[in-house]
Amino acid sequence: MKLKILFDLDGTVANLYGHDDWLGKLRAEVPIYEELEPLVDMAELTSIAKKLIDKGVEFGVVTWLAMGASEEYEFITSMEKYRWCKKYIPFITEFECQPYGTPKQTNYHHCKCILIDDNAEVRQAFETPHRRKTFDANKDICEFLTKLYEEICEIC
Repeated sequence: MKLKILFDLDGTVANLYGHDDWLGKLRAEVPIYEELEPLVDMAELTSIAKKLIDKGVEFGVVTWLAMGASEEYEFITSMEKYRWCKKYIPFITEFECQPYGTPKQTNYHHCKCILIDDNAEVRQAFETPHRRKTFDANKDICEFLTKLYEEICEIC
C-alpha cells in the first residue's frame, strides 16, 4: 500500500491568515487566493518531495472552501486554489476542495496517509491508530518530510 502525504492549504502551505482582511474578503466573496504567498520554502519542499516521490510516496491536497460560500464562489475558489497548487506545489497528483467542515478523511478511509494541517481538531478527527497519521503544520514541514525520507531509506 502506497503512502500519501496530503497538504491542507490555508495556514499550512498558503499564507491565507497573513493576508490583509482575509476573513472580510472571504465573507464578501472576493477572490484572493492568487495573491497569497507560500508559508514554506517551496524550493526546499519540492526538493524533498521529489526524493519521496522516487521512493513511491504520492502527494495531494485536501482543503476546505469558505464557510457559507455561494456555489459560484466555491467554484471560483476551487479554481484559484488549483492554480495556486500548480504554481507552488506542481508535484501533487490529487487535489480536493471540500465544503467547509467536511471531515477531511471522507475519501481516505482505506489509504495509508499523513495529513499535514494547522488545525488541531481536523488532525484529531483524521488520525487513526494504523492507517492515517497527521503532522502539525505549525512545525517545520520540510524537516518532518526529511526525517520521513530518512526513515523510508532505512527500511528500503
